[in-house]
This record gives sequence, C-alpha cells and structure tokens, in this order.
Amino acid sequence: MKKQTLLYLLILCIIPSCLSIDNVSSHTFMFTKPVTNTIPMEQGGWAHIVYNKQKNGSALQFYGFYQQSFPADKIEQYFAIEKKSSISIKTGPNNGANPAPGLQSYNQFSPNRDMLAQWFAWNTPSLATQLTTNFDEFYSYNPSQKQYGLCLEYNHDIGKIFTIALFQNMNLGVTAPFIFVENDLNYKGPQSVLTMLSKDDQSFQKISTSSNSTQSIAYIQPYIGTRYMSEDDIIVCTKTFLVIPTSSAVSNNYIFNPQLGYNGHLGLGSMLTFQFPLVKASPDAASRICLFLNLENKFLFENTQKRTLDLRNKPYSRYLPLYDVYTNSTVWALDALTKDCTVAPANLINFNTGIRLRLNDSTAEIGYELWGRRQEQISFDDKNMWTENRYGIAHIDATGVITPQTTAHDSTINYVGAADASPVYIKKTDLDFNSAGSSSVITHRVYASAHFAHRGETFYYFATFSAFLEAVQNNGALNNWGGWAKFGLSF
Repeated sequence: MKKQTLLYLLILCIIPSCLSIDNVSSHTFMFTKPVTNTIPMEQGGWAHIVYNKQKNGSALQFYGFYQQSFPADKIEQYFAIEKKSSISIKTGPNNGANPAPGLQSYNQFSPNRDMLAQWFAWNTPSLATQLTTNFDEFYSYNPSQKQYGLCLEYNHDIGKIFTIALFQNMNLGVTAPFIFVENDLNYKGPQSVLTMLSKDDQSFQKISTSSNSTQSIAYIQPYIGTRYMSEDDIIVCTKTFLVIPTSSAVSNNYIFNPQLGYNGHLGLGSMLTFQFPLVKASPDAASRICLFLNLENKFLFENTQKRTLDLRNKPYSRYLPLYDVYTNSTVWALDALTKDCTVAPANLINFNTGIRLRLNDSTAEIGYELWGRRQEQISFDDKNMWTENRYGIAHIDATGVITPQTTAHDSTINYVGAADASPVYIKKTDLDFNSAGSSSVITHRVYASAHFAHRGETFYYFATFSAFLEAVQNNGALNNWGGWAKFGLSF
C-alpha cells in the first residue's frame, strides 16, 4: 500500500511536466508569482503546532524570506516581438534605391528586420534623418526580479472561546506579509532606441534602464480552519481564506512594473492538508517517516487595470502612428491602445507533497511544489469602451512623413502598407486582448527544510530554515532560488 501511494504521488508530480505550455512573446504584462504564494513556507514547522496547540489555544509564527530570479529559457522573448531574443530596427530603403543586401523596401515585408525605423520619424525629430536613411540597431530585454520581506501569522482555537461542540475543532487565523519587490527589465541597446520607444512625456509602457521597486503590506489573509484529525503523525485539515489586497495594481507606466502580492486582486481560496506515517519502527519510536500532501486553490476576482493592447496578428503595432479622425491629428498607438481593462486572472493552483523525517518534535523535510495559473482574461471596462470608427493606422512615405487624413490598414511594424482609398478604422474585433494579459504558466519547486522544536508544559517553540530552487515550464514566469527562516510558538 505504501509503495502504491508513493508511486501515485510520483505520477502526480511527473504528469504536469509533460503538459505542453507554449512559450509566448509580444506581451505587455507579466504576472509574477508572489513570493508568499507557496505552501511549504507557510506550513513548514507550523502545521504540527497549529493543530496541536498548548492549553491557551494560540499560535504565532514570524518568518523572513528571500527570492531571487535567475535566467530562464526564452524569458528574453516574453516582451519581445515574434519570439525573438533581440529586436532589430532598420531603415527601409525607398523603391528604386539600392537596398542593403537582403533588406526590402520600406513598403515591403522584410524578414531581415523586425521594426521599420521610418515609423518613428514623425515623433522623434532629433533622429528623423538617421531613421529615414541609415538606421540599423538591435535591442533586447532580459527581465529579472528579487522579492523579500517578513510575514506575521496568528492563529487561535475557536473552541477556547466558545464551548459549543461545533467549534471544538475549528480555528481562526490571519496572515499579513510585508513584501519588497524589485524588477529589472535589463534593457540592452543604444540610447537612440530609448529615445524612440520611451519618451519623457509618455504615460505608459516606458522602458527603464534601471530597476524599479516597491514595498508595502501586500495583503491581509484572514482564514478559518477545521481539524478533522490531528494526532502526532496524522493530520487531516482544511482551511478557507480570503485575500484582502492592501496595495493597488501596477500602473503600467513602465514595462515590467513591480507587482506586490496578487496585483490588487481580491481572492478566495481553500487548502487541504494531509499527513500520515509511512515508516515507524514501533508505536513508541522517537523517529518516523511521514508522507504529506497539500492542495490549495485560490480564485482571484477581476479588477480594473490599465493595460496596453496590440492589433490582432500585428505584434508591436502599439508603436505605430494612428490617424485620429476625431481630432484630425496623428497619435501614438501606445496611448490609444492603453485602456482601463477588466482583468480576470481566475485560479491559482498549488500542489505540494514530500517526505518528513520526524525525530521527537523536530523534523527534516524534502518536498516538491507545483504552482500554475491560466492566461489572464482581458476585456474593456464598461465605463471605457472602444470607440469605433475613430482610429486608423496612419500612412507614411519613405521619409517618415505622415500622409494627412490617410490610413494604411495593411501596415505592420515591419513595413508600410498601401494607402487606403478611403480611411479604414480599427474596430474592437481588430484588437488583440491576449497581448495585454499575462500568459499561462506552470512552475516546479524543490526544497529542503529543517524544523527544530521543543514542547514544554506551557509553550511549544519551533524554528525552521529552508532553501528552494524553482524552474518554470515556459517563459511566462521567472526561475527563482531563495529560502526562508521562521520562528514560532504555541501557548
């Protein structure tokens, strides 16, 4: 039976690794995994005292944590165009000129450039001559992050307050983490590209050449737990909790803004905890080996955020000039395509299992945790809908000069399409909402922990030290390493 159980858990760990989750590109937002969204950090050492408290029925734990990303496969493509590791911006020669080898005219698709330099001449006058004659540059992103902070959690048995039988195995608790987040886009490229893509008066999606950081109490998480069985080695418990954000969603003023906690989303979740002994020499043996399993589901409710969209099948079209018929002027698509959006991230899933070697009250633990989420669902906020028949892709000539009141709907960021006989405007159905949402992702974490504990007549103390390594299955999140240390007691 024990061998069958171990085999079953091994299969559960392997199957997610075989699931196909594609790498993505041309996204404008990444939801990074909150450093505190991990079961082992919360439950390690805590599970044994919170379900077996001392006579007053109270328990308290305090822990510090640190997480640092390291390079992930294809992570540089997430914010880049069409799964490219570096992005080229080149001038497209005029018809009749002698193009550089392999480089097509400005009004023809060229596989040897990603972005046509002439598109930026209209709003970058300091570089206009170079952009329309001999511009040839590359740039890239390689996002990285670190998160660290402190967390306080308190738990109390309801049965110590009310003597009603219904409450005897129930407890109330609250968790409050203070988190520091530092994101770095790690832009590599010339200043001229920054001048084109990131302007001082720009409101959204600016490119930072240094790290951006934020810190705050990310959320407060009250919960109610139920203990169905909690003997020395056997634990069967549930927990239902509410995630109340105390920090707002990111502003979208920079690419890869630092995000605290769950990015301003209200959440509702539940967790199941199981533990049972695998090996025990005798009922009175001081040492034993236990198998544990935790499963958590967290549903995040939708909220409103500023998000930047592309046009469907036209990656990086956010950098195109648009003709605005309402004002009879040219505007940057980056401004017109950034809207108040309803963001629905739906479920976050954690699955955690492993082995605990217990010696008296102390424990050594090795384990595995899977974390996953689906693609965010993006739609326009009801109060800020898309205006039909207002914007169209502006037409430019070989020198980057805007053709007044003229659109070129076949254009992409790679080349200029033919001028339309009459203006063709962008409809809501032309918008790519997926580009504005964070992609689906699965991460795999392995960790090791040591829990040192002592049970006295009045207090039950413990200390935990742990380290982990986490790898992503696709490029929708970051690889991480880190650890935590915690101290707690029951009284």
